[in-house]
Parts: sequence; structure tokens; C-alpha cells
Amino acid sequence: MFYNQDEEALVRKFNSYKDNASRNYKTILTKFLSLREQELLSFVIGKGDVYLYFSSFSIEDEYKRAVISPFEIEPDFKISLLKLNYNKKFITLDHRHLLGNIMGLQIERNMLGNILINKDNDIYIEIASEMEEFLKENLRSIDHTPIELINVDKLEGDFSPNLEIKKHYCASLRVDLIIAESFNLSRKESLDKIMEGNLKINSAVELNPCKNIKENDTISLRGKGRIKIISIGGLSKSGKTMVEIGKYM
Repeated sequence: MFYNQDEEALVRKFNSYKDNASRNYKTILTKFLSLREQELLSFVIGKGDVYLYFSSFSIEDEYKRAVISPFEIEPDFKISLLKLNYNKKFITLDHRHLLGNIMGLQIERNMLGNILINKDNDIYIEIASEMEEFLKENLRSIDHTPIELINVDKLEGDFSPNLEIKKHYCASLRVDLIIAESFNLSRKESLDKIMEGNLKINSAVELNPCKNIKENDTISLRGKGRIKIISIGGLSKSGKTMVEIGKYM
């Protein structure tokens, strides 16, 4: 089955979106969805009689809003793109730091899209338009340094990820083996971290160490970092599979 028992409620909700669009001729706008939620929604919609659209500002976007429509449209995802103005001499900001400050305002994660930082440390925040004014009013400083959020129409700068890419030859595509290889862990260490709920695949917690990875999966391990599966190749003479893995620096 494409989804597990823990995801059944989400699949039912997505089916209700599809039915509402199809039977009641309504256009549905979702909140921001994780990569796994996007996979499940795409699976539910399938080749049905409704249209599915995902928002996108950048190829690196992980969180997207979706529009389900009974007819072809130019979708309005109701996303505000905000640029964060701050003095780079006085403060260095990263994704985790910013996310913590925004979540501290009690904004739900599914109302916040991607936090994008280019090579010049310019920062852009995607937020559901209905939360734009609240964020502007309440996020005026970070670590006692004044900041300002301004509306912009598009991203500017180089947002290509800084990846250290290596080829690994793995006995299987099981995720426990992949993270052990990528983060230099023992098999027991990788299993323990998975069972403790520290592993995410495409933004969803994964507790099954036997789950096979696939190309373009994004895998994060709490306390260790994040990797992306670039490509999966053929077999070596010893029967191992070549997996090209990019580690976010």
C-alpha cells in the first residue's frame, strides 16, 4: 500500500477535498503541505476528474500549498513572499533560528511555507497571506536586533543548495543502511535513532528502518543533518547498489 495506517486519516481528508471539488464543483485551497503530504495528495487525486496545482517559488521548495479544482484555472495560492531586512554585520541568521522565532509566535507550521536563504544571506519567507500582517506586526526583532519584513514579488539571488555529493555502494536501499553510510553511524546507532523518532523522510517522521529510499528523497536525522538522494545507479561487481547522496553543508 502507498500509505501506512498512521496516514489513513490524512488520506480520508484528501479524498474529501477531491469529492468536494468534483461533486460540489468547488475549488479547494489547502494549507502548506510537507513533501510527504504532497505525495499523498497527488496519489489521491490520481487521474481523476479534478485538477491539482502546487505552488512553487523555487525548485528547493519543500512546503507548498495546493489548489484542487473541478476545472482548469490560473490558481491563486494566497501566499505572501516577504523579504527580511536586517543588518548582516550584527547578526547571522539560519533556517533553524528563524523558524524557532516564528514558531514562538504561535503560528501553526502549516501556515508557514519555506524559509529561503540565498548565497548572499538574503532571507525570504513564504507565509499564508492571511497571516502576513500578524507576522509583520509581531516579528520586529531577533536577538534584540531590529528587522523588517517587506513584500516582494519574486526571489533574487542564487539559492542552489550547498551539497557535498558522494557515491556510496550500499547492500540495499533500506533507510537504516543509507543513514548509517551517510552519517558514519553503526547499524545499531542508526536503528536506535529511527526508533526514537529522529528520522524524517520528505518532512514526515519515519519509524520503519526497512523502508526503501528513492531518488529525490530528502532525509533528515535530528542532530546529524540532512541529505538528498541524487541518483540510484546499477550494481557493482559485489552486488551492491550505487547511491549518489548529497549532504547539505
